[in-house]
Amino acid sequence: KNWNSFLEIGCGKAPNLFLLSQKKIKKKLYGTDISESVIIMNKKNPLLININFFCCNPLDIKNKKYDIILADAVLMYIPPTKILKVIEKLLLVTNSIVIINTFHIKTLEGNKPWLYLGGSWAHDFEKLLAHLPWKNSIKKHPKNLYTDHNWKRYGHIITITK
Repeated sequence: KNWNSFLEIGCGKAPNLFLLSQKKIKKKLYGTDISESVIIMNKKNPLLININFFCCNPLDIKNKKYDIILADAVLMYIPPTKILKVIEKLLLVTNSIVIINTFHIKTLEGNKPWLYLGGSWAHDFEKLLAHLPWKNSIKKHPKNLYTDHNWKRYGHIITITK
């Protein structure tokens, strides 16, 4: 599908945005992170000159629309009390698709829809997304994509589309 703008939530030092910018695409690329020092560093990096960076919490993103939103290894740090609000905010500011690379766990009926992994969370995205009027896909990572135990066990790509 045609797209014009791409926003990465929790971009860190922006390796995904850098790779996209190297494709010489004429698209608007944006990156956000909660770390002001990382955003300042990115803005000074000559390799990232064509990318627009801003510092903010995912819940504080202005209601500008982005065609594609990527949250790569970010939502696992959002606690259960805020995860649904963050997802709803991302859906509010996208025109078409949100892509999430994170930990997903399928929980049994009556169990908590999350698992604390000591510093990060695996959320039950099937339950979280069930009430939303968007299409979604939850796919487990290929078996040997990661060496880390948690990524091997819980790593998934989640896409949410209009």
